Amino acid sequence: MPSNSIYQMLQSGDGTFWITGPNTIASVPESDMDAAGDAARFLSVTVYSMPYGAEGAQLYGGRSPAGYLAPDQTVWFPTNRGVAHVTPSVAAITGPPPHAILESVEEDGRVVTPADGMRVPANVHRLTFDFSAVYLRPQTQLHFRYMLEGFDRTWINATSQDKATYTNLRANHYTFRVQAYDSSRPLALQEASIRLEQTAQFYQTGWFYTVCVVALTMISLVLYRMRVRRLHGRFKAVMEERSRLAREMHDTVIQSCTGVSALLEAIASTQQDGGAGSGMNAELLGLARQQTRQTIETARQVVWNIRHQNENDVEVVAAIRGYVVQMAREDVQLTSEVEGAVALWLPSSVAHELLMTVREAVSNALQHSGSRRIHVVVRCVQGNLDVRIEDDGAGIPATVLVKPPDGHYGIIGMRERMRKVDGDFDIVSVVGEGTTVRVRIPLLQRGLDGQRHRERP
Repeated sequence: MPSNSIYQMLQSGDGTFWITGPNTIASVPESDMDAAGDAARFLSVTVYSMPYGAEGAQLYGGRSPAGYLAPDQTVWFPTNRGVAHVTPSVAAITGPPPHAILESVEEDGRVVTPADGMRVPANVHRLTFDFSAVYLRPQTQLHFRYMLEGFDRTWINATSQDKATYTNLRANHYTFRVQAYDSSRPLALQEASIRLEQTAQFYQTGWFYTVCVVALTMISLVLYRMRVRRLHGRFKAVMEERSRLAREMHDTVIQSCTGVSALLEAIASTQQDGGAGSGMNAELLGLARQQTRQTIETARQVVWNIRHQNENDVEVVAAIRGYVVQMAREDVQLTSEVEGAVALWLPSSVAHELLMTVREAVSNALQHSGSRRIHVVVRCVQGNLDVRIEDDGAGIPATVLVKPPDGHYGIIGMRERMRKVDGDFDIVSVVGEGTTVRVRIPLLQRGLDGQRHRERP
């Protein structure tokens, strides 16, 4: 309605409602008033302008009657400038509807010429459409409504400004439509439209999302593999520590306990022979006690090495000779020979693996070869430390060398010890002729110098 104040309402014989306000005269068909509940339908409101010389005339209201319907269906209304007489047949509106025009488009305040299919740059955040209409009748009855297809869901009635503004549109294809109409003939619409595309920032494009998904997938895969590798590393470290402890137990405590067990069995066998050789039993008991003390001391040394990581140098030539003397037996000729080195000092971690390997090789020869002669040769030549343990016993079958039987871990442990210090381990055996165990540690590769270590006190 043209005004929120109503001074007079009259209904003519053809069903037309005549309504006056402070300074307006309007008419509405009865059919439109009956359908006023339909929000999608506009009222056909006709607003009448004052004749020349009476512009701005104020109508009377507040007292009845403020208008008069004559028998000839014309209406009369009092104003402060005289009586206004409206003849409906003369006042009927004819002619073409208003012609909508889209005048310009503003991109962040910069005016551009509208063109169908135009592309809006991705960095534009504010888009304004300016529109108007060509209409030869009074502009007071001219109205607009607009819609941006792809963004708006319904038509929007333009208010005082003939423009529409949108901000932060998403990258998409849009169609802006504007319609112009006279309020007296709201169904006589004329439309102007323009298609446009809001381009996307690089981070709004499909390829960017694809790259992000691929990158996240790769990062997740790398993190997963890193975690798996870390878990494998921890598991490998645990297994290496278990293997190391198993080697230490096998080469120290178990070997020593085996020696003690052999001495006790010898004592038991002499007692079964009638108690003869009491002096021999006392000697065997003394050896058993000595072996037990050595076993305890060896076990303590193993625990000490586990708890302390300090690298103290060990003179390996003297240590090997000591092992040979310690493991000597009356029924076996156990000898040692040193070539090219009087004394050789190695870090305790390397020396420990070497000495345990030599001890295991000599112990295996004593227990399993049946040999009468075992010879240990130590050589330090050309930057390498070579140790050979030779016997003339029964030898080792090739199948045992390739795959030792269950419960026997001596050969496996010696290989693992040499691999740990980057050394070489080799066994050459002929059944019925004997076995040679060869161990080699590269000294120059480790930054060691045999001559310098020979002079160490």
